[in-house]
Parts: sequence; structure tokens; C-alpha cells
Amino acid sequence: MQDLTPSSNGRLAAALASGAVLWAAGFTIWALTAAAYSDGSTILEANPETIVRVAIAAPLVISLVAWSALWVACKAHSAAARMVGLVLATVLALFAMVGAATIGMFVFPGAAALVGAAGMTPTR
Repeated sequence: MQDLTPSSNGRLAAALASGAVLWAAGFTIWALTAAAYSDGSTILEANPETIVRVAIAAPLVISLVAWSALWVACKAHSAAARMVGLVLATVLALFAMVGAATIGMFVFPGAAALVGAAGMTPTR
């Protein structure tokens, strides 16, 4: 039987949140360096608009801020910080759904892990 004490939930939440940040970092590196189009160009080379740069950076920035909020929630037992993390995770999941036809499918696994982490982060 699995031990579902608050400390084990906290460790699992930390692992999920850290995994989400790593996933977002991997996505960002991929978007900046990998050939995404048949002509060998990267996403940024093919789409020089500022909004594309924001869309590429947003998952990593949101994941880092949400991870920080969840860390504060766990360490300070702050329900408010946990709510901030949950809201940010939800925003990232919505971003992934809106962009599902483009980059959203690459963002969604990290967003799902972050929502799970926010839901499991223990507070008093």
C-alpha cells in the first residue's frame, strides 16, 4: 500500500513541479535550436514576430514562477502561495489548450504535471 502522508505528497508534488520546469526548459531549448520545418528552419527563424518569442518563453517563465510559489507554499505552509501556483498552472494548461494545434501539444505534459503538483502541495 502506498504511503500518502503529507510528506510523501510533498515529495511527489516537488518531483512533479520540478519535472514540469525541466519539460518547459527542454521545450524552450528545442524551439530555439531544432529544425521544426521541412526547410530546416527553427520556429523562431520561420516566425520572427515578437508574439512568437513570448509564446516560446511563456511556458518556462510560468513554470518557474509556479514552481517558486509551490515551494513557498510547501515551506511556509501558505495556502495563498499554493493558490498562486494553482492559478499559474491552470493558466499554463489553458495556454496549451488554446495553442493545441501548434506548440500546445508540446506544452501540455508539463502543464498537466504542474497542475498535479499544485493539487498535491501540502499546506496546513
